[in-house]
Amino acid sequence: MLAARYEAGARFLVQPASAPLPPGSETLFVVRADLRLEPVTERSRVTPGEGDSVVLLTTS
Repeated sequence: MLAARYEAGARFLVQPASAPLPPGSETLFVVRADLRLEPVTERSRVTPGEGDSVVLLTTS
């Protein structure tokens, strides 16, 4: 599914969690300030904290 969305023009973006999310973006991972990587899934929603970054799939 990710590959198909990428081929259709979606791009991966890493940004500070404190920045506003671009419209149409989907959070894939949270990179904690201590560099732990936490996947975001339907079963496991992860709330970013201060100093964290997010890895997004975005259509913009």
